[in-house]
Amino acid sequence: MLKVSDFTELMALNFHGFFIAHTAHVITKGSYFEPDHELLQEVYEGLYGYHDVLAEQAMICGMVYPFSCLEDMAKSCECELTGRDRKSMFINILTILERIEAKTKSVFAASSDMPGLNTVIGDYAAAVSKLRWKVSCVIQ
Repeated sequence: MLKVSDFTELMALNFHGFFIAHTAHVITKGSYFEPDHELLQEVYEGLYGYHDVLAEQAMICGMVYPFSCLEDMAKSCECELTGRDRKSMFINILTILERIEAKTKSVFAASSDMPGLNTVIGDYAAAVSKLRWKVSCVIQ
């Protein structure tokens, strides 16, 4: 059974990831500007796009949109940001994507009795996994 608190934490992590990726997108510079700028845009647009889809699907399943999402986002922001240089920015994004991926797995398992939401979460998990892989390739 899916706990609302787990779902709101996922929504908060997703929004936090969007915010970090968008900020990095805006401040990126240097010789890798163009590919970094494009990858960061892919990350923030992907996370932002799923935010609405996840929220709508949860509401279809009878969940109330989590206004506590702001509180959960504040908690999820407790991760350490390691710096503003290129490698640190990508490490920060990789870290939040890994946290999203872990939470998505638990929410997916707990939402098996909600077929529509479970399908959306499965698609979201695949998208986040791909983004995590792409970001991890930049760091190597």
